[in-house]
Amino acid sequence: MQWTRKLSLRRKITYVIMINTFAALCAAGIAFAEYGAYRFKELRVEDLNALANIVGTNSTAALEFKDPNAAQDILHALAAKPHILAAAIYDRDGAPFALYRKRSTTDRYTPPHVETAVSHFTSDRVLIFQTINFSGEKVGTVFLEGDTVEYRQLLEGYLLFFGLIVAVVSLGAFAMAARLQRPISNPILELAWTTKMVTSSRDYSIRAGKRSEDEVGILIDGFNEMLGEIQNRDTELQRGREELERRVDERTIMLEQEVADRQRAQEALHESEGRIRLLLDSTAEAIYGIDRDGKFTFCNPATLRALGYEKGDALLGQSAHEIMHHSRVDGTPYPMSECPIVDSRAKGEGIHLDTEVFWRADGSSFPVEYWAHPIRKEGEVVGAVVTFLDITERKRTEAALLDAKEAAEAGSRAKSEFLANMSHEIRTPMNGIIGMTDLALDTDLTADQRDYLSLVKSSANSLLRVINDILDFSKIEAGKLELEKTEFESALC
Repeated sequence: MQWTRKLSLRRKITYVIMINTFAALCAAGIAFAEYGAYRFKELRVEDLNALANIVGTNSTAALEFKDPNAAQDILHALAAKPHILAAAIYDRDGAPFALYRKRSTTDRYTPPHVETAVSHFTSDRVLIFQTINFSGEKVGTVFLEGDTVEYRQLLEGYLLFFGLIVAVVSLGAFAMAARLQRPISNPILELAWTTKMVTSSRDYSIRAGKRSEDEVGILIDGFNEMLGEIQNRDTELQRGREELERRVDERTIMLEQEVADRQRAQEALHESEGRIRLLLDSTAEAIYGIDRDGKFTFCNPATLRALGYEKGDALLGQSAHEIMHHSRVDGTPYPMSECPIVDSRAKGEGIHLDTEVFWRADGSSFPVEYWAHPIRKEGEVVGAVVTFLDITERKRTEAALLDAKEAAEAGSRAKSEFLANMSHEIRTPMNGIIGMTDLALDTDLTADQRDYLSLVKSSANSLLRVINDILDFSKIEAGKLELEKTEFESALC
């Protein structure tokens, strides 16, 4: 209801009282009218039922003797009842026996079919059917039809009367509402005026006057308490504003100091980065960094020289594995999932290998020794730094040393075989000398000859032991020494 927004509080209260009064009067009037109409219908039906009972009682003789003229005379007596429009008497078979029609009606009248004893109202008629009994046996039926003119006149009178009452009572209610709403509206209007004064002047010391202890008084108390809270808060806000300004000044000085410190730290950081960059550019070792995805984040000039690139822009943002570690030593593809550097970054562990190759920009490869260590930030691995060396010369030197070692081992094996053969060739004649000396000692010899031959035999045995020792050493070097398992007394050793 948009129109009520512009009404004053007094008008709203007055209209509320008027609307409630009018609604109550209408409800009471409608209820009273409905009750009156209901009672009128009951009385009319009772009256017609009583009249039908009289007509039926008087018509029993005419029905028993089948005298329609007598029945007709009885029905014509209903002319004294102006509200009876028509009447009929039926025999026991339901056929019309006698009819009555009000003289003012000129239309041809056809009585309705016989119904059971009923009484009901239609829109403009009252219909009564009542059974005629004689000696406990049904002899016929009487029918009465009345109008509702009195019913309509009664309703019109009710409406006129209640309309007059509503008009008079509404005028009185308006006059009373105009006076009765003042104890409610005046304090609220004064509160609204106080609110406007506080809003316009920003003076929170103003208070609204209290006139009652009802809900309006509670509202005014709450409003005054709210003003007090706002006044206290405004005072605290003013003090807080002053304190905030003081803190802002202090914080400004601190920020200026922090900015100066940050500038100095920034300069120191730039200087440190310059030194680190100088070290990276000056070191002979190739160093580069990769992120979580294995892409280059930085590389020093040694890395560019080793890989055959002129500028670092050609590597930054590219996959390090795809650029320089894509194939194995034999040229077969090297999947990234098997790359030790990727595995090291995933596990967060450092590695050191010298068995793989890196690939240059021109497609050539070179053996490297590299170290990979994870880069952590706040406990999380964010990449890795890799240091590597071109060990081509080392591999060549190692290959030469391996060839020299193999040649020395071959010479040693040839020497051992020679010594083994020579020892065997020498031992054979020595065994012959020892055998022949033993045979000579078994013959008749002079004392001097026996001494000479004994000396020869002793010397030959000593030489044979030396030859056997040389043969054992040659077997050890040649790897052909056989160990013999035998029992011995440890006390005799």
